[in-house]
Amino acid sequence: DSTNVKAIDNYESMVVDVIDLCDEAETSILMASSYLDVRVMEAVFRAVDRDVTIRIIVGKGSLSSKMQGLRMMLSVTFTKALINFATSTVDLKDVVRIAELPYTFCSVDGHRSIIEFSDTLNDSFIAALSIDDRVIGERLTKFFEMIWETGEFHSALEALNSLRSN
Repeated sequence: DSTNVKAIDNYESMVVDVIDLCDEAETSILMASSYLDVRVMEAVFRAVDRDVTIRIIVGKGSLSSKMQGLRMMLSVTFTKALINFATSTVDLKDVVRIAELPYTFCSVDGHRSIIEFSDTLNDSFIAALSIDDRVIGERLTKFFEMIWETGEFHSALEALNSLRSN
């Protein structure tokens, strides 16, 4: 049982790989990220439409990025997807948490993972690894669960939840 590992040397390539993983997901997507790329979120919403179980931990620092929020709101696709998501029966409390994140990673279907290494001082991308391995997937899932338990549901998300209960 060989482990497939691929080095990713730039941010754009990583985004494309994460989108591919999300689009190919069959059962679950666990995402822990300090920033939310609009294109990745659109892929996550497509997975929700296919009944893939999604859980996202957003890094605490990312909520303060006004530019990021603005870019997201300006994306028509993202806005439509968010509206569809908000009208779904999923409770956002079961899907999104805010927590301190040591690094960005995602694990899909329990074995396909991408782990990003970034320069936290300059907030820039260094590299990422794409790994297809069940043992590593299980470890990342356990790690995700631990962070999830410490995470909190954010008031901004509560506003979204209340919008759709009307």
